[in-house]
Amino acid sequence: MAGLIERLSRRLDPWASTRVEVLVGLGGLAVVTLALLAAMVPFREAHDARERDALALVGRAALLTQRDLLRVLDVTDFVLDRAARRVASGVRGATSVGDDLTSDLKDLIGGVVVFDQRFRVMDGTRGGPREPAALAEIARMAAPDVLDLHVGTADRLHAVHLFGGTAVVGEFSPAGIVAEVSARTLREMLRAQMLSHGGDAMLVRRDGAVLVEGGARGPERQSVLPEAVLRAIAAGRDGEFDVPGERRLYAVRRLAEYPLAVVVALDATGAREAVASGSVLPAWGFILLAAFALGTTLMLMGATRSMRRARLRGAQEAALFEATPDPLLLMRQTADGDFVCEHRNPAARRIFRSNDLLGAVPIGQLAAGETLRRALEQVAGQTRHSIRAFDLSVPLGSESAQVEIHVIALPASDEGMLRFAVIGRELTGQRQAERALRERSLQLEAIIESAMDAVLITDDQRRIVMYNKAAEHMFGYSAQETIGQDVLMLLPERYRAVPAEKILLQARRRASWRLRGGTRPLLGCRRNGDEFPVELALSRVELGDATLFTLILRDITEQVGAELEISVLNDSLEQRVAERTAELQRAYREMEAFSYSVSHDLRAPLRAIHGYTFLLSDGEGERLSAEGRDLLERVMKASVRMGELIDDFLDFSRVGRAELTRQKVDMGRLVSEVVAELRGPYLHTRVSVGLLPPAYGDPRLLRQVWVNLIGNALKFSSRGAEPRVDIGVSHTRGRTWYYVSDNGIGFDMTYADKLFGVFQRLQTLREFEGTGIGLAIVKRVVERHHGGVAAEGAPGEGATISFWLP
Repeated sequence: MAGLIERLSRRLDPWASTRVEVLVGLGGLAVVTLALLAAMVPFREAHDARERDALALVGRAALLTQRDLLRVLDVTDFVLDRAARRVASGVRGATSVGDDLTSDLKDLIGGVVVFDQRFRVMDGTRGGPREPAALAEIARMAAPDVLDLHVGTADRLHAVHLFGGTAVVGEFSPAGIVAEVSARTLREMLRAQMLSHGGDAMLVRRDGAVLVEGGARGPERQSVLPEAVLRAIAAGRDGEFDVPGERRLYAVRRLAEYPLAVVVALDATGAREAVASGSVLPAWGFILLAAFALGTTLMLMGATRSMRRARLRGAQEAALFEATPDPLLLMRQTADGDFVCEHRNPAARRIFRSNDLLGAVPIGQLAAGETLRRALEQVAGQTRHSIRAFDLSVPLGSESAQVEIHVIALPASDEGMLRFAVIGRELTGQRQAERALRERSLQLEAIIESAMDAVLITDDQRRIVMYNKAAEHMFGYSAQETIGQDVLMLLPERYRAVPAEKILLQARRRASWRLRGGTRPLLGCRRNGDEFPVELALSRVELGDATLFTLILRDITEQVGAELEISVLNDSLEQRVAERTAELQRAYREMEAFSYSVSHDLRAPLRAIHGYTFLLSDGEGERLSAEGRDLLERVMKASVRMGELIDDFLDFSRVGRAELTRQKVDMGRLVSEVVAELRGPYLHTRVSVGLLPPAYGDPRLLRQVWVNLIGNALKFSSRGAEPRVDIGVSHTRGRTWYYVSDNGIGFDMTYADKLFGVFQRLQTLREFEGTGIGLAIVKRVVERHHGGVAAEGAPGEGATISFWLP
């Protein structure tokens, strides 16, 4: 079977094998299911037969009990009927009633009472009910013309027979007869009947009242009958009952014409065990068939799964064998003692130069085959049937490669031939890396030795492990004297406690740390005891469990001296700045005094000149010649212009001295107010105002800027045919420029540098009024805001004045 599965598995791919496994499982499951279903039929038939036999057993017990009770009731009814007839025929006395009571019946029947229609005692034996009320109650519950039983005293029943019609006819016709019946005797009779069945028998009225119960349960425990049994008793129907939820089986049998029934109750488990069960051997046969089918199915599925896993594992191992970058060879010893390579991966074919060889290759055809043969012979001579590893360095001639191989002895083949696995590791790259590492190490050592700064390496115990030439020159100790010593020997004695511990604490907390000179530099100590300032750079390197610290120290004696000189120069510079500030303050006060002098001392003579000239012209003008009047007019105009120059000069001076109050300024609103203020004389000029962003500055000084720029634009464009003034912003070189442009007379860019000078004019006074200080004020205000101004124009093409604010 396994061979068949293996052959089938080889023909099927993994997907098909999975389907075969699923189909085998489904087929086995179907066989198991059918076998179990077939096994259920005999079990069900045996169960049904046992149920029928158990109910039949209860029915037979009920029939036997019915027979005994009917015999007792018939005899009792006969005796009572004959006693009543004797009384009706006139026979009186105790003997007339008790003559028919045999010794057996005397144990069952006690006192007998015959009564008339008024429930008066006509005759009777000792005992029995004699009160009319009691007899009336008994007669009320009894059925007419038939013997009936009622519960009497604690251990007595009342057997009642009421006579109706012509049942008993005589001179003295009785209405009925009552006899006391021993409940204990009836109970013993029922118990004797149930001894062989182990159940309970009950004498029950049709209304469901249990009169007597006898059997295994004892007289102290009275049964509660199920509803189905009570309905059968009330309907006068015989039958056997297996009531769900009940532990007993019941059988009901009517007692002929009497309004009574006998009920037999047997333990269901005992009744089922007492009857013989049907044969279940066919069922067990089907179960064994199902178990066999299940085992076979599991075996087939396991075999299929194992074959598939083995094939998959083989494919994975083959893929791993081929993909491994290290050379792998499987060798086998031949009968003549030589070795043959059965399998080799691409890395082995490349290194051992066997790319052109197919199939099994003799070891002699491999590169370095002789060396490999000696290694295999050594392993073969040391161990058999065991797996051990040996490390051999094998130099190969292929591209000067170095390969380290491990020869492992594998279990022998079925023919007893030794087999080996050769696992190699190419060391060419490793050797090159080691060579490069040595070269870098030598380069690093050369760099450290040639460094101008002192370089030291210590371990985590502060012991010096490396000490370069610069350190020898700096501290005066040789490398032999410092290697293995505490690095604190290079610090002054007073620094070897707290400052040194702080430095080491920082080194442990941080991977790199630097301590510069500052006002209190770290001091080193030379061998001769001289102390000198140093700058320290420290770094921590973790090498496995070891921690190394690299310290780079630089002598900063010259730097500290230079810093001292700089400090002295700074002190002198601060003194010169203070002196210069005092001079500026003195000049500022002199400028204030000069401004006051200009404002008051120069204005008084000008007012006198202008006033006297006006009086002379007004009073003596008619006597003067035309030339004289012209001269007086010139003097008056010159005095007025001189006053304007003084006012503009004072304005320019105040702009330079005024304190700036910076705040957010709505430039659009400010320009609108200035245009409305200045446009009165220039209503024919078209003024265009663009969207102006807000600025930060002194609103009073910025208003002066706009007044000067817009006033100049209106003035110099007023003589054109269609004068126009444009106000807006532009964005150039990352700045926002506010500009005022006109189409007036313009200017020559050759003289643009004079445009913002004090009292500089590019037009004559006859052409346009003004003092030439307006743009100078604009530049002064903008520069005080740390901004800038610019001007562009051409003669006859207008001009554009721009400024920007930070």
